[in-house]
Formats: sequence, structure tokens, C-alpha cells
Amino acid sequence: MVKDYSQGIIHEPFFYGQDYNFPLEAWAAVPGYWLGLPPHILLPIVTLFFATFPFLIILYSLYKKEQYASAVLVLLGLCTLSLKYDLMTGIPRGFVQGLFLASLALPLLNRINYLKTFCISLLLALAFVFNPNSLFLSVCILFIVWFKNKSNLRIIHFGILLTGVALAYGVNWQWNHFYDINPSHNLHHKDPLYYHFSDLTRLGELDALWTGLSPFIWDFALINVFIFTAFIVYFFKHKKRALGIFTCFIFIFLLASVALSKCADGSHSFLFPYARFYLSIPIIYSLLLWLNNDSSVQAPRLKPRLLFLIPLLGLGYTIYKTTTLNAYVQKQLQIDAGVQCMKVEALKIKCESIQYKMRENHVNLLVNADRDDKIAYGCPCLWNNDSFVTFNPEYERRTWRLETESKLLRKRFMLVFWDDYQVTRIDSTCQPLNNYLFLIQNPGLPAADWLKNKGYAIRPLSIGKAK
Repeated sequence: MVKDYSQGIIHEPFFYGQDYNFPLEAWAAVPGYWLGLPPHILLPIVTLFFATFPFLIILYSLYKKEQYASAVLVLLGLCTLSLKYDLMTGIPRGFVQGLFLASLALPLLNRINYLKTFCISLLLALAFVFNPNSLFLSVCILFIVWFKNKSNLRIIHFGILLTGVALAYGVNWQWNHFYDINPSHNLHHKDPLYYHFSDLTRLGELDALWTGLSPFIWDFALINVFIFTAFIVYFFKHKKRALGIFTCFIFIFLLASVALSKCADGSHSFLFPYARFYLSIPIIYSLLLWLNNDSSVQAPRLKPRLLFLIPLLGLGYTIYKTTTLNAYVQKQLQIDAGVQCMKVEALKIKCESIQYKMRENHVNLLVNADRDDKIAYGCPCLWNNDSFVTFNPEYERRTWRLETESKLLRKRFMLVFWDDYQVTRIDSTCQPLNNYLFLIQNPGLPAADWLKNKGYAIRPLSIGKAK
């Protein structure tokens, strides 16, 4: 997608083949791609920047106010977050782009005016459109707007707030309308979002839903309950009633949200985690520290000895995570998350080997007959050569590729598959090149029709009806 956007090619609004999840990470990576950085390195960098940006804003604000103790605590919390959190927020799957957009509103919270109100509402609404997991952070930001500006807010501010929301959802409607009039592009439909009170029984599974979200102690998700409780007790003890009530509210809101259908959609792997819906929790902790310093009662200062030890603790956690990263990833990859994975270097070797065979046999099209998404979508990215294209017939997200291979008659193309039983489907038109590559010469039909006649699964070009 980065490659397409860098060339001004926009096939559809969202991730290819689905009617949700705007690819903000790919858009943000375009300048780096122009500079020559490869997408598989560039995209994680962009994603990690999105994930850490809220913490950086809070740290900068605390530093400017000379609240160094709280700044160190925020930095320590960030450094001691789990490996799972680092990986969840480092893979470019749209998990953190909503949080990034919402956090762009943080510098606008002081001395509210009409323009700031509009910008805040637009950012928060777009954040929810991009990923609903930004909802909890957005609620916190709206509270901060009230907390810092309650004496200056007027009815017109709420009107402007609704205007920004309406504009954001107008944009979202326009994007979704693309799939109404082009239903063939919507291969992977958005699941309906619903809420059942009976599903509050998932509170018993909180350890699975919130795992990896707490600093210091990683595999005991209920530590988050203790952290929220500690904030509530502290605020009420120091007569910060508004902060205490709000912390109670956001905590209850987080607990009640487990009955949302989306919260049950996931796995224990960082590739598709249940916890992705709650990635804002560590940011909320930092916001509460920030609000504590911004209230009328002076926050306690840490002793110099503690200020010296805290960075060492953060450094220790960072070293531990670095040294255990590879083993942790290998263990996580054993969990079935419905996501295909492969080391980039290994994929690069395989793609280069296939490309060599394609050049040798004057072939431009590689057909991935048994749905290996790594080959179908990864190789064109690593080849960085528009002369070679791939086709993933069973689950082709790039509808324009399916349309092309349903019409274009090629003199030859190459077929790749890894399942031995599929070898029985070849005939005299197929020339074996090795144990997984076959050269198809003079097929007499477009590739999609040839494959269909051989009994291979081809996803239909028409999905549903235009509204």
C-alpha cells in the first residue's frame, strides 16, 4: 500500500478488500519510502512513533511545568510496559492510529476557544472512525477539556463539538459509500458491533483481555485493577474529588466494555490480541499523573535517591526485553492467530528465487494457487519491480488484480503451490521448474478461468449488490 500511495495510486479508502480500518500508517510512511527506506522497516517505525506519541506529549507538558518526578514516572511506565505491548503497538495493523489521532488533541486543551473546540472534536471523531479502541482515550480528553475550562465553556462550544463530529462522520460515510457502489471490493466485511449485558460474564476473563497492558508486572492483568484503585484512593484522600469521580467512571466504563462483541474477537497472540481494544490503558495512567500535577493540590515530589533509581529500573527492563525478544516472539508465533508470518530475510530469499525463475522463463505473472499471502502480497513489495505481479485467486484482496486476470489472456504464467496433492491438477500445459513452481504455457484462457477449470478456488468477482 505504501508503494501504491507513493505513486499516487489509490484503489480504495481502507485496507485492501475490506470496508474498515483506514491505512494511516501507510500514508505516513510515504515520505520515508520516497527517501528509499524499505516498507518492512519503515512501517514498524511509523507505528511505534504513533504508539509513543501520546506519552511524548505528556512528558513534554510535565517537563515544561518542571514536574520532573511525574515525568520520570511516566517515562518509567513506558519503559516497563510488556514485550507484548511493544509488539502489539509495533505491528502496522491499525491498532494505534486512532490513539495517535486522539492524542493530537492533547496540546489543544488549555485556554479553549472555538477553533480549538472544532479541532478537538474533529480529531476525536476521526480517531474513533479509524479505530474504536480510541474511545476510552477520547472520553478522558473530553473530561480534561471540561476540567481545565469549565468556567469558560458555553453552549456554542457544544454546538461546535457536534459540528466536528458530523464532519468526521460525513467523511466516514463517503468512504463507506465506496463499498456500497463497489461491493466487489468488500471481501472481508466489518463485523457488526453489539452489546449484551449477559456478556458481562467476560469480566471473569479479564486476565486474558487486559494481559500485557500494565507496567512492571506483565502476566497478571488484574494489576490494572489495583492501579486504578490506587489512583481513586489517592485522589479522594487528597480531596481531588473531580479526579476521583472521573477515575471511578473511566474504570467502570472500561470494565463494562468487556460485553462489547469486538472484545471477544481475538487471540492470546500479539498478532491479533484481545488486548488491542484496551491499548489506551497505559496512556490513561499517564494522563492521570498529568492531571494530578495540574490540579490545585501540589503533587508529592520524589526523593532524590528514588529519582536516581527509577531510570536504572527502566534501563533494566529495556535490557531484559531486548535480550528475551526473539524467544518471546517464537513462543507467541506458536499461537494460532489467523495471521501468516515469516522472517523477512527468509521471505526475501524465497521471493528472489521465484523472481529469478520468472525472468528466466519470461514470465510476468505469479499465481499463488494455495493462498500463501506472504508470497502474494509480500513478494511484490520486496521485488520493487512493477514488471512482475502476483495473483492470489482464492482470497484476492486486490479486486483490480482479479479483474485483470479474469480478462487478460497471457501466453504464459507461473504457478506456485506447496501442497503435494495439488500436483495432481496439472496437465500437459504445465512444465515443472522445481518442486513447487510450474510454468503454464499457452493456457488458452485468462489465468482466472484456467484455474477455475482446473478446480482451484477463485473468489467471486461480484460480492453482494450495490445499494
